[in-house]
Formats: sequence, C-alpha cells, structure tokens
Amino acid sequence: MFNKLTLYCVLILFLYSAIFTAYFFLIVVASMLKSKIAKPSDIRREYKNLVVVIYSHNNEKTVVNLLEQLNKQDYPKGNYQTHIILDNCSDNSSNKLEFVGGAKLWRLTDETPLGKDKAISWLLENLMSFKKVDAYVFLNANRIVKTDFLANINEALQEKDVIVGSTEIFLEDAAYHEKVWANVNEYNMGIMKNGRSKLDLAVPIDSDITVIKHKVLEKVQCIDFKDANSELKYSFLLTRVGYPPKFIPAVKTYVSSADYEVRRPDFLFKVSLFWHCFNLN
Repeated sequence: MFNKLTLYCVLILFLYSAIFTAYFFLIVVASMLKSKIAKPSDIRREYKNLVVVIYSHNNEKTVVNLLEQLNKQDYPKGNYQTHIILDNCSDNSSNKLEFVGGAKLWRLTDETPLGKDKAISWLLENLMSFKKVDAYVFLNANRIVKTDFLANINEALQEKDVIVGSTEIFLEDAAYHEKVWANVNEYNMGIMKNGRSKLDLAVPIDSDITVIKHKVLEKVQCIDFKDANSELKYSFLLTRVGYPPKFIPAVKTYVSSADYEVRRPDFLFKVSLFWHCFNLN
C-alpha cells in the first residue's frame, strides 16, 4: 500500500512538472516572437470616448504631474475626460489640481479613507449613466505617462475589450530590494504577460493600469480592485464572461521605484481559485 501511494505521488509530481515545463517553454518561445505590426491601411482612425479614472490618497507629489501629462495628450480633447477621486486627502493636492484644471474632482470627506476599491465602485455608479462612453481607463495616481498614452489605448481598443498596460520602473537611488522587484516586474511583463498575450491567453489585471470597455462593465456590473487576490479573481470573472484581459506593452506607464507597490496574489489563494474554477468546469 505504501509503495503504491509513493508511486502515485511521484507520478503526480512528474506530470505536474512536465506540464509546467511545457507551459513555461511555450510562454518563453511566444514572448520571443515578433509582434504583428499593423499596416497603415489596417489601422482604423476611430477615436474612442475615454473616461480616465484616477484614485488618489495624499499623492500630491505625483497626481498633479499626472494631470498635467493627461492634459497634453496627442488625442482629441473632446474624446476624453479625467476624473480624480480625492479620498480624504490631508495634503494640498486638491488646491493644486484645481489650479491645473482639466479634471473633475470628486472629494470624499469621511472620517477615514474609503479605499481604492470602494471609492472607484462608488464613482462608477455616477459615471455609468454617462452617454457615449466607450471605455474606462483606471490609472494609479503615482504614474507617469507620455503624450501618446491615450492614442495607444485607442489603437488597442479597436480589437480588445479589456486591456492590461505595462509598468516601467525608474531606479533612482533605489535600495537593493527595489532593484530586485524591478527585475521581477520586467521578467513578469517581458516573459509571462507578453508570452501569454501572444498565445492569446488571459493575463491578470493590474488595477494601476487597466482599461475596460463600457459594455463589459455593463455586463459584469462591478469592479474588484481591493487587492492582488481580488484582481486575480476579477480576471477569472472577466474571462468566464467572454472578455479575457489582454496585455498590451504599448499602453505604457512609468513609476519611480520609491512609489512602486508590490502586489502579488497569495499562493494558496491561487491554488484555491484554480481548483474552484476547475470544479465549475
């Protein structure tokens, strides 16, 4: 009996290792393939109506610059609007943002911060009734974007329904652990997300830079940006209803190593989630 049990365990371990090795090999090979470059005749110049949603809690040093960058986009002014949630901010971000202009400010003044997930959910209840909105761009207040940011989103939205953008980390006087996480982030995007995308597989969303079409939110009726576990679970939900998130490297944001927040799903949560979804099938 003991020998049979040992044999079964070894066999399961071998099969798992073989499947994982094959999967990882395919991901690596796919990530090395060149992306298809659209010909000028293939690009449709339809400008989507975008709503940029930014959650901020005492991000004065970054959110003001971000708004200035969004105001300078190479994108028609009439086709996008910016909404910034100021969640119980005690800094001077509200006054500075008003001075810059170009955004609708939503001030939450409860005794304690509402939190990103609840604050964005509350705002979406107000925004979902807006007419002629094609997609929502969820962006972290600590990000930096270039002038082609919205234009790249618009191009990706011609074919994709849920877009996960990329994050490039600036290493300025970074500590050793910040350099490590920057390398992990580069590997995760360059190999895992890029490879899965080229294999036409879904990738976990990153609420710091994610774009979701209006029609998708109308169908799922929610967002779930509480933490990394919630984001992974939400990615499964989007995939199950027919809108798998896709990684688009061209939709790029930048962040300093000091402001970068490491968020990774718990291993046991991932196992539980995969097992639950496997049983549903």
